[in-house]
Amino acid sequence: MANINELEGLGLDAGFEVDYEDVPEQFGGFTPIPPPGTYRFRLPGDLSNVWEQFDATINEKKVKRLRANFEGTVALEITQSKSGEQTGDSFRCRISNAERKRDKEGRMASDMLYLLRALGDTAVYKSNLEYANALMKYAGREFIATVEWSAWCSDQRAIRVYNEAGEIITNEQQMGCGHRVYQRDIPKLEAGGYADEFACPECGAILRPFANLVQFQPLQVDR
Repeated sequence: MANINELEGLGLDAGFEVDYEDVPEQFGGFTPIPPPGTYRFRLPGDLSNVWEQFDATINEKKVKRLRANFEGTVALEITQSKSGEQTGDSFRCRISNAERKRDKEGRMASDMLYLLRALGDTAVYKSNLEYANALMKYAGREFIATVEWSAWCSDQRAIRVYNEAGEIITNEQQMGCGHRVYQRDIPKLEAGGYADEFACPECGAILRPFANLVQFQPLQVDR
């Protein structure tokens, strides 16, 4: 991560393929990931050192985009949870301004744009720097979002499997298959909730889900 002033070219027009007048609706220490559901979060009090620039492909074009890495001492804080068990926990995630299609009409928006709208910001952002400056204004502010689970059987590393003793080991002879598992396909437990460890439906590798934020909302929205 870097200070926003250390990244190059952020002030240049990045050519965001977003219609800001017609933003589509959203669909859709070690701390265990919170169960799927709606939570209230607080941004870190200082957002100057959370930034990372990366290469993205948008509509077959290579472009520079920006993400805020909320990890470690600059993780988000859960300030309200339905059960109360997660209140006060930290939540690690990345939120980027890389736009993608959000509806059948092909309208584009990014998670960072939805977060900014939930925080009450209605500006048009023509560069990565403008996105960063906009979000940094809301350091310490709170918002509502939904936690959604997913998993990926990475084809870049060896799979994990159970041995005969029921222990999880790494099988160095087999790489993951690249299959992605979305929340709707994660096995449910008889006692309720979702399994936090399960087999890849394609290759049998043992997967653990990670949590994403979706459906950003302002605080006044009635949950």
